Amino acid sequence: MTPQDLFVATVAVGVALFLLGSAVLDWEWAYQLEKADKIASRWGRPAARIFYAVVGLVLLALAWTIANTSKPSEPLRVGAVGRP
Repeated sequence: MTPQDLFVATVAVGVALFLLGSAVLDWEWAYQLEKADKIASRWGRPAARIFYAVVGLVLLALAWTIANTSKPSEPLRVGAVGRP
């Protein structure tokens, strides 16, 4: 796994946990954010919670896919630049 893969997977897990936590625990402050407030006012709070949960699950699936499909990073070989 490259450092970029690790970074993206870690960010995806962090955001997913935030979204799932706010959906399950109904954190008031999470729905007062500008974008979340637009979703909640348009669709209603229960639909916004379902939306948050679905997006959180999708992000967890993304992180799992990145972690399980990326090739292990090869060790850097000194002096091997440009050589097959």
